[in-house]
Amino acid sequence: MEVLERTARRGVDVRVIFWRPDGETASLKRNAFWGAPEHFDLLRRGDHQVKIRWDRAHPGFCQHQKTWLIDAGEDTETSFVGGINLNPHSLVAPGHDGEQQNHDVYIELAGPSVADVHHNFVQRWNESSERYADGGRWGEGSETDLLFPHRVPAQRGASIVQVQRTTHRGRYTEPHAPPVGSSFDITSGEQTIFEQYLAAIRAARRSIYMENQYVEVAEIVAGLHEALGRGVEVVLLMPAVPDISPTAYATPERSAFFQARSALGTYEDFTLAGIAGIGADGRRKPVYVHAKLMLIDDA
Repeated sequence: MEVLERTARRGVDVRVIFWRPDGETASLKRNAFWGAPEHFDLLRRGDHQVKIRWDRAHPGFCQHQKTWLIDAGEDTETSFVGGINLNPHSLVAPGHDGEQQNHDVYIELAGPSVADVHHNFVQRWNESSERYADGGRWGEGSETDLLFPHRVPAQRGASIVQVQRTTHRGRYTEPHAPPVGSSFDITSGEQTIFEQYLAAIRAARRSIYMENQYVEVAEIVAGLHEALGRGVEVVLLMPAVPDISPTAYATPERSAFFQARSALGTYEDFTLAGIAGIGADGRRKPVYVHAKLMLIDDA
């Protein structure tokens, strides 16, 4: 917040969307800048000029995106897209040495693809759920909506990039036009991340490497079974100490799913792994895998 505030005082338009948990996720307020009275006290004491809006998804969920946009709308526009939470245990040193370490990843984007990240942020900002609620905004100018990107940044490299996202059905209702080249459907929600994962797994010829906090989707597990059956090597990096037990939410359907996921281990070309770092006592400590990453055929 101090760095963002210094940037705002240089005249840069700095805007942040924070999650505000609802009643069903109230236990997570301890780990979120959700707009508590003490949060507003902090902002007032520092005379913060950062513009803030708070947002929540449909009950029990959050918009789980972590994106940064630098110089939005310019040819120098740059974005960072990934999974890193701005919490002390998530922002860690190389090597993951220490207590309660997370493993995570961001990618840096520049060029035409950033227009889709820009569009997504404008959509999220303009329709933040708390924008009209008491304590749902902070800062002069936070009441103003943003214009959607009207041009695509110049090409900055040779890589082909697609930007995918997940949004809840019916989350966005205002009929804003998407940017050039975008396939965003803002009225029916999206599962383009899910669709791209399935397409990529089905296309794998040699190898699949995945890092993920959870593998809880039956269609993804079925796709991995199919890939292993045709001779594709699969490596799955997950938390060595999971935070969801196979006995959680026990139903016949869940039991069948866990059996199908466990059966991945019957293939010779399947590897399940966790990672560890060195704690303050010199002993190995499990590192929590929070990254969401997949590489197909090492390309």
